[in-house]
Amino acid sequence: MASEVGLYWASGSVPSMAVLITLEEKGIDYTSKEVSFADLKSDEILKLNPRGQVPILSHGELLITESVAICLYLEKVFESKSLLPSDIGQQTVVVQRMLQAQTIGVGPTSICCVREEDGSENTDAVNQQKLAKEINNWEAYLSEGPFITGGDFTMADAVFFPVLAYLVWEGLELGGRYPKLEQYYNMVRERPSVKASWPTYWKSPSGKGPDRHDVRIVNLALVSNVDVVHECTEPPPVLPVLSFQKLEARARHECSEKWKAVNLIGIGVSPEGQKLFNAIHKTISETRWRDKDIVVLDDVVISPPYGLENCKGKEGQALAQVRKIVEKYIKEQQLPQTNSS
Repeated sequence: MASEVGLYWASGSVPSMAVLITLEEKGIDYTSKEVSFADLKSDEILKLNPRGQVPILSHGELLITESVAICLYLEKVFESKSLLPSDIGQQTVVVQRMLQAQTIGVGPTSICCVREEDGSENTDAVNQQKLAKEINNWEAYLSEGPFITGGDFTMADAVFFPVLAYLVWEGLELGGRYPKLEQYYNMVRERPSVKASWPTYWKSPSGKGPDRHDVRIVNLALVSNVDVVHECTEPPPVLPVLSFQKLEARARHECSEKWKAVNLIGIGVSPEGQKLFNAIHKTISETRWRDKDIVVLDDVVISPPYGLENCKGKEGQALAQVRKIVEKYIKEQQLPQTNSS
């Protein structure tokens, strides 16, 4: 196919980097169309990919929006340099490693588990152990040779290395604990394809490592008075690099938490009903409003006026637990009245 290859990509996007490495390794000429993370929801990108994600590869009238699919397509169409072994069994191992690499950063192996964070991104020790176990698997793969599937650089390396590079940029220390991965990282980092696709801001720490900085933004429209304490004669220091991916993830998390809080407030319910709801929700998180009824564990319904006799549901442990909470709440509400009399 003689049609021009075009690639929409974002610097710092792990899937984008995998495709860039593949293009460079295979020596494919392409038109680079770099976009910022802020532009992913633009009309131009959404028209190409309704999910608002990159990379997006165009080749003639064909559009491909998944990085693994893009890499396999490039391998099939452009045969100048093969990144897949000829043996079908070895091909299967390479594709398997490609798919496995994509799961790092999802769920219990989230890249946010590299270290404990403050605030909303804090992760527990269990998730950190799961990530460590996953990284151990890749350390073991390198026992087969210098690259992920043996002695040659393959498509598996093109997909996995950007994930490893991101983890290292985030602060994962390979030295000592992962000697094979450390050697692999240092070797692949020097490949021309990797250097050509390396994100500019990955040349400095992520802001979550030892050189972490707090960046505080003040809305001057809300400032009524400013006093100059000391006149600075030197230029201000260079601002640390910000990870827009992390900022967007934190914003989404905060919005999600706010919506959860809003959904805990009943509409048109009595103050007594809302207080009872709050008391139950502290013990049982699976508590929600259905109109003016309180629904607990999808099995128990408490209707106005929210007395013990208003707890309805199938006899069992759930109903007994909810009745116990309601009974305790009612007694605690009656105590101040008893003491005042």
